[in-house]
Amino acid sequence: MKIAINTVTLREFSREEVVSILTDNKVGAVEWAGDVHVPPGDLEAAAAAKELCEQAGIVCTSYGSYYQCDEQGQGGGPFRFNLGGDVALDTAAALGVDAIRVWAGRLASDKASAEYRKEVAGCLAAFCDQAAALGMSVHLEFHRNTLTDTVASTLDLLGAVSRDNLFSYWQPRHGIGVEENVADIHALGERLSNVHVFHWLLQEDGSSVERRPLVEGRERWDVYFSAIQAYPRDRYAMIEFVRGDTLPQLEEDLGVLRSVLSLD
Repeated sequence: MKIAINTVTLREFSREEVVSILTDNKVGAVEWAGDVHVPPGDLEAAAAAKELCEQAGIVCTSYGSYYQCDEQGQGGGPFRFNLGGDVALDTAAALGVDAIRVWAGRLASDKASAEYRKEVAGCLAAFCDQAAALGMSVHLEFHRNTLTDTVASTLDLLGAVSRDNLFSYWQPRHGIGVEENVADIHALGERLSNVHVFHWLLQEDGSSVERRPLVEGRERWDVYFSAIQAYPRDRYAMIEFVRGDTLPQLEEDLGVLRSVLSLD
């Protein structure tokens, strides 16, 4: 397993600064996200990010498009930049990646009707077919408030779409124990691709989370990666968020992650 950084970790920095930070910290891979650095439809930004990475010898692992895979058009709220599947794929192609990350709709699984689930599955199937024609794989983010907020709902969606180029990222679910998270890993099995790495604690009221240093979650991540490595494949462990969005915390968390993966 290799280490990468998702650029949401470095929102306040320019593309050039992101690549410099990666180089300084000896991180050889990056997932560019569509929120700031490579917005969907900005093909110049995508090409610029690609060129910067090529010059620095950094692998562009994937494009975090945030395409929401439904028929509701341009995203709202934090997804105002979401311009749909065609634009997301065009941007991924300009970035030169062979993997694209998407969201499974915009509703929690327990709030989604059967009709909405069918809508998302249909959009996702069509998107997977378009991606396959471009030589790309599609990766669902395992995320709250989407149809992949539980492993059961994720597996249902994977089965409904039934495309060989469709996979799921994994990240710990908040508010459940280590054993339950490990069970999620084993349930996803061969469909589990990249991993978003962070250590957050759910607050007592259940309405918010607190970012904490990765070292405080070291023991649980030892367990998680042990379970993940039961399903060998090329995948990345991606630092996604750090406490305070600071470079010193990023550097510390990278050291912890290297130690967990025995890469130090």
